[in-house]
Order: sequence, then structure tokens, then C-alpha cells
Amino acid sequence: MAGIYTFLAAALLCVAAWSLLRRGARAGWYAILFTLLFGGATDLSAAATIFPHGFPPDSIPLGLFLYSYVPALGSALVISYRPIFGREAA
Repeated sequence: MAGIYTFLAAALLCVAAWSLLRRGARAGWYAILFTLLFGGATDLSAAATIFPHGFPPDSIPLGLFLYSYVPALGSALVISYRPIFGREAA
């Protein structure tokens, strides 16, 4: 599942960054947040029950790259928070 979310998150991040986040639309920020929470919760529940990559001595180190959508979406949320939500305070 993490591989699918990585590709979907990359596509969503590209669309949101090029259209919604550049305009300062909150819908783009919330779409990225929802994707991060939904994808993270789904992967966390799957990893807690299935463990597809095994435990550390027998695990696949490259399997961790499947979860690269988490820091990508998280950094997009952090970087775009102040430009989108900081306008009201001024």
C-alpha cells in the first residue's frame, strides 16, 4: 500500500503545489493533510498487522523508501502553512 500512496501523494503534491498552494487556497492544504492522515493511518494499521518487510535483522532496507510520501507531504504542509494561514493574523 505504501508504494501506491507514494505515487498518489506525488501526483497530488504536484497538482496542489502548481495550482492550489500557489494561489494560497486552503483547500489544497487540507487535501494534502487528508492524504497524509489517511495514507499514514492505513499504512500504520497494515504495518501493525502484516509487517510486509519483516523485522530489522530480516527486513528489506529499501522498503523504507516506500514511505517517502510522509516527509514529502509533511514538509509541504509545514512550508505552506504560514503563507496560507498567516494572512489573517496580519
